[in-house]
Amino acid sequence: MYMPQSQEYKAVKSLENAINDYNWSPRRFAENITSMHKTLQQTLIRTIVEVIKKVGEDDYPVDSRNNASHALCRKIISSGLLDEISLPLI
Repeated sequence: MYMPQSQEYKAVKSLENAINDYNWSPRRFAENITSMHKTLQQTLIRTIVEVIKKVGEDDYPVDSRNNASHALCRKIISSGLLDEISLPLI
Protein backbone atom coordinates (compact mmCIF):
# COMPACT_ATOMS: atom_id res chain seq x y z
CA MET A 1 0.00 0.00 0.00
CA TYR A 2 1.48 3.31 -1.08
CA MET A 3 1.34 6.11 1.47
CA PRO A 4 2.89 9.12 -0.31
CA GLN A 5 2.80 11.27 2.82
CA SER A 6 4.70 8.75 4.97
CA GLN A 7 8.38 9.15 5.77
CA GLU A 8 8.99 5.62 4.50
CA TYR A 9 7.57 6.43 1.06
CA LYS A 10 9.62 9.61 0.91
CA ALA A 11 12.75 7.67 1.93
CA VAL A 12 12.12 5.07 -0.79
CA LYS A 13 11.75 7.81 -3.40
CA SER A 14 14.92 9.53 -2.17
CA LEU A 15 16.84 6.24 -2.39
CA GLU A 16 15.33 5.56 -5.81
CA ASN A 17 16.61 8.92 -7.00
CA ALA A 18 20.09 8.26 -5.58
CA ILE A 19 20.51 4.79 -7.11
CA ASN A 20 19.13 5.84 -10.51
CA ASP A 21 22.66 6.88 -11.46
CA TYR A 22 25.36 4.88 -13.21
CA ASN A 23 27.86 6.17 -10.63
CA TRP A 24 25.94 4.55 -7.75
CA SER A 25 28.14 2.12 -5.86
CA PRO A 26 26.45 -0.45 -3.60
CA ARG A 27 29.85 -1.14 -2.03
CA ARG A 28 30.43 2.56 -1.26
CA PHE A 29 26.91 2.77 0.18
CA ALA A 30 27.65 -0.22 2.42
CA GLU A 31 30.97 1.25 3.52
CA ASN A 32 29.25 4.51 4.48
CA ILE A 33 26.79 2.70 6.74
CA THR A 34 29.54 2.79 9.38
CA SER A 35 28.96 6.54 9.70
CA MET A 36 25.47 5.87 11.08
CA HIS A 37 24.61 5.52 14.76
CA LYS A 38 24.79 1.82 15.76
CA THR A 39 21.09 1.69 16.67
CA LEU A 40 20.20 3.12 13.26
CA GLN A 41 22.47 0.58 11.56
CA GLN A 42 20.39 -2.14 13.19
CA THR A 43 17.17 -0.40 12.10
CA LEU A 44 18.52 -0.30 8.55
CA ILE A 45 19.24 -4.05 8.63
CA ARG A 46 15.73 -4.71 10.02
CA THR A 47 14.43 -2.67 7.09
CA ILE A 48 16.53 -4.67 4.62
CA VAL A 49 15.15 -7.91 6.10
CA GLU A 50 11.61 -6.61 5.50
CA VAL A 51 12.57 -5.71 1.92
CA ILE A 52 13.84 -9.27 1.41
CA LYS A 53 10.57 -10.67 2.75
CA LYS A 54 8.51 -8.37 0.52
CA VAL A 55 10.49 -8.98 -2.68
CA GLY A 56 10.42 -12.72 -1.99
CA GLU A 57 6.63 -12.94 -1.73
CA ASP A 58 4.97 -15.33 -4.18
CA ASP A 59 2.73 -12.59 -5.56
CA TYR A 60 5.48 -9.96 -5.88
CA PRO A 61 5.43 -8.42 -9.39
CA VAL A 62 8.39 -9.90 -11.31
CA ASP A 63 9.76 -9.50 -14.81
CA SER A 64 13.21 -9.93 -16.36
CA ARG A 65 14.47 -6.73 -14.69
CA ASN A 66 13.99 -7.94 -11.12
CA ASN A 67 13.74 -11.72 -11.48
CA ALA A 68 17.23 -12.35 -10.07
CA SER A 69 16.46 -10.24 -6.99
CA HIS A 70 13.18 -12.08 -6.47
CA ALA A 71 14.91 -15.47 -6.81
CA LEU A 72 17.64 -14.48 -4.34
CA CYS A 73 15.07 -13.26 -1.82
CA ARG A 74 13.11 -16.51 -2.22
CA LYS A 75 16.29 -18.51 -1.47
CA ILE A 76 17.06 -16.41 1.61
CA ILE A 77 13.51 -16.85 2.88
CA SER A 78 13.42 -20.59 2.19
CA SER A 79 16.74 -21.05 4.01
CA GLY A 80 14.95 -20.27 7.27
CA LEU A 81 17.69 -17.86 8.27
CA LEU A 82 15.29 -14.95 8.66
CA ASP A 83 13.22 -16.98 11.14
CA GLU A 84 16.26 -17.42 13.38
CA ILE A 85 17.29 -13.78 13.78
CA SER A 86 16.29 -11.10 16.24
CA LEU A 87 17.22 -7.49 15.61
CA PRO A 88 15.92 -5.59 18.63
CA LEU A 89 15.69 -1.83 18.86
CA ILE A 90 18.33 -0.96 21.45
